[in-house]
Amino acid sequence: MIKNIMALACAALLAGPAFASTQLLTNGGFETGDFTGWTASTFAGSSGTIVATDAAVSPVSAQSVAGATEGTYHVLTGQSGPGAYAVSQDFLAPVDATSLLLSFDFFSASTAGLFDGGLDPFCCGSTQNARVDVLSFGSDVFSNAGVVHSIVAPVITGNFGTPYQSYALDLLPFLSAGSNYTLRFAQADNGGIMTMGVDNVSLVAETSAVPVPASGLLLVGAVGGIAALRRRKRQAA
Repeated sequence: MIKNIMALACAALLAGPAFASTQLLTNGGFETGDFTGWTASTFAGSSGTIVATDAAVSPVSAQSVAGATEGTYHVLTGQSGPGAYAVSQDFLAPVDATSLLLSFDFFSASTAGLFDGGLDPFCCGSTQNARVDVLSFGSDVFSNAGVVHSIVAPVITGNFGTPYQSYALDLLPFLSAGSNYTLRFAQADNGGIMTMGVDNVSLVAETSAVPVPASGLLLVGAVGGIAALRRRKRQAA
């Protein structure tokens, strides 16, 4: 009996650590119908807007686009002339993370071609692009100076009506544990009508948890059981 109890306790202690998953972002599907948890930004002087909407029509330009990929709401940009728009959220990379799994749905549609002229639509010639990046904490969302890792390079994913594309990757190799960052979705245009769509954003930190509570309680129980057995043996003698 004593050997069996000790064997169970040892098995618990030798078992691999449990794993925990933590969602690091708020309102990743924009199902509040607004930007709760996010920051929506419009470049000064832009002729359009960025909205959380249940529509499948871009704001201002009224172009037909893909609908939300999950739930009811998604983010869309739209304009009648030059502009730049971004939606961003800060997060902390946990010190004990074993992975940081980012996934999202994204598209960018345009009546013009791709021009990688940055995110200032007024300063530097032609620009018509959308991009997704991790920025250092506190960076200007309309500057690329703070880019820590580029997830989607400047791109136009298709024409109006193009479906969302799904992306997924582990950010951990590119970030420093215990540091704060900003996840940014942004677009700039001055060459034609353009819309960016964002939906179903998730950033899950996987962490290994030392199984002290469960195994510790089992070990305490085992020691208590052994003591009780020994007391009964002495009393019987």
